[in-house]
Amino acid sequence: MRYPPVTIIVLNYNGLKHLRNCLPSVEKLSYPGSIELIVVDNASLDGSAQYLKQRSRRIRIIENESNLGFAEAYNRAIPRAKHELVLVLNNDIKVTPGFLTPLVQALEGEKRLAMVVPKLYDFYQKGVLGGAGMVCDIFGLAFNRGINQPDKGQHDADPYIPYGCAAAVLWRKSLFRKVGGFDGRYFIYHEDVDYAWRCRLLGYAVKYIPSSIAYHRHMATMSQETRGSNMFTWEKNRVCTLLKNYSLVTLLFILPCLLVLKLLHIAYALLTARPGEAWGVIKAYGWNLTNLPETMRLRRKAQKLRRVSDLVIMSCFKKYSIEIGLGIGVIKHPITKR
Repeated sequence: MRYPPVTIIVLNYNGLKHLRNCLPSVEKLSYPGSIELIVVDNASLDGSAQYLKQRSRRIRIIENESNLGFAEAYNRAIPRAKHELVLVLNNDIKVTPGFLTPLVQALEGEKRLAMVVPKLYDFYQKGVLGGAGMVCDIFGLAFNRGINQPDKGQHDADPYIPYGCAAAVLWRKSLFRKVGGFDGRYFIYHEDVDYAWRCRLLGYAVKYIPSSIAYHRHMATMSQETRGSNMFTWEKNRVCTLLKNYSLVTLLFILPCLLVLKLLHIAYALLTARPGEAWGVIKAYGWNLTNLPETMRLRRKAQKLRRVSDLVIMSCFKKYSIEIGLGIGVIKHPITKR
C-alpha cells in the first residue's frame, strides 16, 4: 500500500523525564511514510520547553501560555496538523519501531473506522498489559481492558471496542473536526470516551490493533490526597457524557439506576472514612446541574450526528456495572488502590 503522511502530536505538562523516553522512540519509528512531529507544552515549569528547543529543529513546538488541560490543548493543536492522519500520544508512552505501520494499515483499510489503538504494555512489568483496548459499561464507566494481566493474547481476537484511549490513538483530522473535537470543559479524563461516542453515533467503529506495540507508565493510581479531586473530575465528565450522547428514552432508564449506584458509593465512601471521595461525587452532580444549559446545547449537536440507535452503540458495552465490580474487588484496577 501507499503509506500516507502522519502527524504525531505529543502533549506535555511538566513531563521532561517522560519526554526523554518518548521522543527518541518516536524518532526511531520505521514507518515508510513521512512524519510530522509536534510537541504541545502546557506551560511546563520543569524545563521541558528549553529541552525541546535544544533537542531537534525537526520538532514543531507549540507553547501554550497556561495549562489548558488535555482536551482543550488537543482541540487547538489538531487543526494545526499538516496531515489528515493524526496520532495523539501521551508523553509517558514509549513506542516500538514497528508501532505506527499496523495502525495506519488498519485505519486506511476500513473507511468506517473512527480510530485505532495499539496494545499497551506496562512500562515496568515485562509482559504485563497496560491496556488491550478499552472497556466501558452502560453507565459510562471506562478503563483499560486487561490492565495488569499477563499478556497471553486473551484479548487479541476481540478487536472492536467502545472507544480509543487518547494515551495513544490514530484518527483522522477531518472526522475530529466533523464531530466537534473534545469537550474543552472536561480538562482531563473521559474526553476520549465522549469523542468516540459521537463518532459511533455517526456509524463509525473503533478497533484495537494488537500488532501495534507500545509501553505506558500508567498514571491512574490516585493518592489519598488527590482522590476527591480526581473523583470529581471523573464523575462530572462521565455524567456529562451520558447526558449528551444517550437518547432521551435510554437516559430515563440509565439515570435513575446510576443515581442509586452513586448514593451507595457516597454511603460506602463515608463509612470507610473517605469524605473527600464522597464530596467529589456530590460536587460532580452539582457541576452538571449548574452547567446543564451548555450540556443541552452540545447534546443537540451530538444528537444531530445520530445515524445509529443506542442498541448499536451499547452492543460492545458491558451490560453490568463495572463500578460495583471494582467496589467489591471482583474487578482489579489501579484506581481502586489505596
